[in-house]
Amino acid sequence: MADRKGRALTGNVVYNHFGHACRYRLRLDLLGDRRERSAPSATGRYLMERGNRLESEVFEKIRRDHPDDIAEIAADPEATDREQDFARRTALTLEAMRQGKRFILHGFLSSEPGDIVASIPGLKSVISDLVMRGETDLLVRVDEPSPGFGKWSYQVGDVKSSRQARFPQKMQVTFYSWLLEKRQGQLPTRGFIVTGDGRRESFDIDETIWTLRHFLEEEVHECLADEAAFYHLDFHCSYCHWRDHCRQRAQENDDLSLVPSLRRPDKRALLQSGVHSRRDLLQQNDTDLRSMGRRYGNRLDGFRDLKRRASAQEFKTALLRQHPRLQTAAGKDGLGSPDLFRHRGPMLLIASLADHYHGCEAAMATALVRRRGSELEAGFERPRVSFGAPGRGEELFDGLYAQIAEIAKLCAAQGERALPLFANRRVIFLLRREAEATGHSAAISGIEQLLADSMTIPDLVDRTFYLPEEPDHHDDYRRLLAKSSDDTPPLRPSLLDTENVAAFFEQVTGESPVEAGRIAVAAPDLVRRVARDYELDLDVEDFEKVPGDLTTLIVREWRRSEDDAWRDLIRFELGQELQSARFVLGALFRTGRSPAVGGKS
Repeated sequence: MADRKGRALTGNVVYNHFGHACRYRLRLDLLGDRRERSAPSATGRYLMERGNRLESEVFEKIRRDHPDDIAEIAADPEATDREQDFARRTALTLEAMRQGKRFILHGFLSSEPGDIVASIPGLKSVISDLVMRGETDLLVRVDEPSPGFGKWSYQVGDVKSSRQARFPQKMQVTFYSWLLEKRQGQLPTRGFIVTGDGRRESFDIDETIWTLRHFLEEEVHECLADEAAFYHLDFHCSYCHWRDHCRQRAQENDDLSLVPSLRRPDKRALLQSGVHSRRDLLQQNDTDLRSMGRRYGNRLDGFRDLKRRASAQEFKTALLRQHPRLQTAAGKDGLGSPDLFRHRGPMLLIASLADHYHGCEAAMATALVRRRGSELEAGFERPRVSFGAPGRGEELFDGLYAQIAEIAKLCAAQGERALPLFANRRVIFLLRREAEATGHSAAISGIEQLLADSMTIPDLVDRTFYLPEEPDHHDDYRRLLAKSSDDTPPLRPSLLDTENVAAFFEQVTGESPVEAGRIAVAAPDLVRRVARDYELDLDVEDFEKVPGDLTTLIVREWRRSEDDAWRDLIRFELGQELQSARFVLGALFRTGRSPAVGGKS
């Protein structure tokens, strides 16, 4: 660890902590060697750039509407002493507030000795020596008297690219408001977030200030005093700037968190039982693992499944948990969930290509397939692929829901029932959100009934296999499941392969490859442009090296350009997802060949 002297707790540290609380990251942010920090990911750079663009648009409007009533507190790019520059900007911000400027852009606020009292259980409260500071996006004058500035005071605002204000963003504004309280003599009553669509979303600081005070007065100092802060790798780590540091540490120590789906409470219980690594876990016998699980109340059947997952990692293959036909899964009401292996009707695959970082789906699609023995084939007609314009989630939801209802009626006329199979978990979130957005109780209850009678393929795979890694896309499932069957899945056509992409597009959508040719021509150039704009260190000719978030970046950038060609790309990606889902189902059926319970195989 580096010397603690001079390290400050900033608004970004507060934002990261309340986005995903990790004591180890908090300790590294304050004491770690910054030379070990990872460079931002492609998505991280994209989001920062997008946020900067939005901020520039908001600031430009303020400059245009209030040219004589603003102050901008810019950093000095040539400053050699950052601390002196911080002090200069703090003084300029305070002077602008005394003058009563209506808007202060990039105001800088800092704490002073004695501003915070550290309170650690079991120890005497002391004045904290931790420096706290931050750069605000906006300080806005309001007509509320204050001890520091007389007839006016200030409120803090932040510009964020999300569609709505989120809790970590509110905590960051609350932190700046706490710093502002020390300067103007009273805590602002309100704070606000300027969202990605330009709305100003205000909230009461009283709702969040006590959570912040607990964090500043107790939690931070407890973490600094804990030299053996608990750390655990999970999917949130992909977005952390200490990810490479932690992954290297985990690999060197053969850490338990490398076992797929091993949760934080599981790791704590295993550590307390003397199991400190994957190697230790593999050496435990089933009796001891069962006893450990019951002792700590984590699992009645013990930690034996975690040992099997560690074994799957060691042998680099997917392990069948038990015979799929004998499995049961309890739903929310304690009732059994639908059983894929007993179902005799057709299956309705539902997929989406989601813009994960903005919360707006780009498209949705469905395909009806039928089971023939242990194989899957097209059902009543060719797979249906529907798509819509971005930002029209309610229309997409209505269209998809109507399509599901239509197919359900068609199945009923044939004396059958379609089993909805969601290609990924995020579709469920999208459907629930859009159903709630309609405000119609019938739509909400209808979608909840649909979800109760459906399955997600990732959950089904997780129930059927111990996987050697944590997959989050069906391409990963295909690679894993191929090792459990005699068949090798077809390779995913490269987005840059101009010869194969049109044929694959026609196969999936049933439309002319001439239309798909637009993808073959436009996509390679677009991929290269996005890779160049965001300085992606990759060879775009080799699609396997393209990071998984690149498709999201492409869709986002294409949407900004308002180029119609992005629709073809979306339909192509949807077709891939539906094909992958069908492959996964076929592989699952092949692993389940044996006399069915209550029917023929």
